Amino acid sequence: MITSVIIPTRDDPGVFDAIESVRGQSYDDFELIVVDASTGSQKESLESFCSSNDIDYFYQPNHDHKPNLNGARNLGIENSRGEIIALMDGDCKAEADWLENLLDYFENHDIVECNVEYVSDRDRNCPMDRVIENDGLGYRFLGAGLAFKREVWKDSPFDEDISFHDDTAFGLEALSNNYSYTYGEQAEIYHDAGRFSAKEFVRERMRFEGDPEFFQKYRDHERFDQEVSHFGRLLYPKELAVLSGFIFFAALSQYNAVISLAGILSIMLLLHSMYLRREWSKRDLDFCPRDSALLFFLVPLTLFVKRFAIWKGVFESRVPVI
Repeated sequence: MITSVIIPTRDDPGVFDAIESVRGQSYDDFELIVVDASTGSQKESLESFCSSNDIDYFYQPNHDHKPNLNGARNLGIENSRGEIIALMDGDCKAEADWLENLLDYFENHDIVECNVEYVSDRDRNCPMDRVIENDGLGYRFLGAGLAFKREVWKDSPFDEDISFHDDTAFGLEALSNNYSYTYGEQAEIYHDAGRFSAKEFVRERMRFEGDPEFFQKYRDHERFDQEVSHFGRLLYPKELAVLSGFIFFAALSQYNAVISLAGILSIMLLLHSMYLRREWSKRDLDFCPRDSALLFFLVPLTLFVKRFAIWKGVFESRVPVI
């Protein structure tokens, strides 16, 4: 059966490697579609490369904003012919037997989440590396490696109004429509998304503005309820406690500046340690002095940014907190 591989991309320097990894598949009954939002020379190079290699190319600017990544996915699928749709990001590479192994799972299932593994060609693993993988865990519906039958998409296309957890929303809709899911351990994709700059690290937390909208729509979904309580989803009690500590010690500065500063620095150190410990539990980290120094300031800052983004989303979406 023909399979349609869709690669949405925006200024990904590694997209050419991603394309070559698909072109080198052991299974050859597929079409490859690139939906691009790149700018400048990257757009020109990619369009020319696709034209020279008989790859379907579509340009859709700013698909990381509105109409967002889901719009790019829908555009690619609308212009595809395959019975099976396979999504892959532009900063990924597929194993040579990816499609061959992937299609085996469709004998008994409608949706297959690929085994997305983090890889890096850098000398060290640092805490500000951008890591996207599913750790062998199912039901994450990572768009970096997600495949499904066309009928699944026809019943519930990617929601272009969802700006956060957009791929997860697609998966939850499919489960609600009684389509069967499996985790495809043998369908391997390798993901290297580069590193966060300090600005990107902070800006990434602004994406939580879409969390309340996602919460409002899926709060009663069976899979959603297994992950988090209604109350905790928007209030994040632990984070509120930490923020309250910051406010308390900041207010204390009017009476005792030394204790105030010591309290604030202690909270910052605690947050820094907790973040590094969490990252260390996911993967082996090397000592990266620059990252460590930056994170001492960035982690507390992102706590405030994330809280601001969530409550902004609460008011804009009129989400009931409890």
